[in-house]
Amino acid sequence: MRTMSVIDNAEAQRIIDFIVEKAAEVQKAVVVAVTDAHGELIAFARMDGAPLPSVTIAINKAWTAARTGKPTQEVGEKVRDPQRGHDISYRRSWRSRLVLQ
Repeated sequence: MRTMSVIDNAEAQRIIDFIVEKAAEVQKAVVVAVTDAHGELIAFARMDGAPLPSVTIAINKAWTAARTGKPTQEVGEKVRDPQRGHDISYRRSWRSRLVLQ
């Protein structure tokens, strides 16, 4: 049987608060999205000064990590070389489409 970790709203908010605090310490404006295991958005924050396109990027990255069960860095490495695994298309929606080859 496969078990899934569950993140509730309170834990998601603690994650957001921690990341925003660390970003403020180094004077960076970030966008943070936290999803459940299915990629559905639980919590979100956009710091003052964060670029607007970062909203879509953060939500897409969180969705992709949740749905693939892999860090977005690993997915990104494969996207750069579609022959090795994945090709990705971007749409101006709140989620990206990941196409497994």
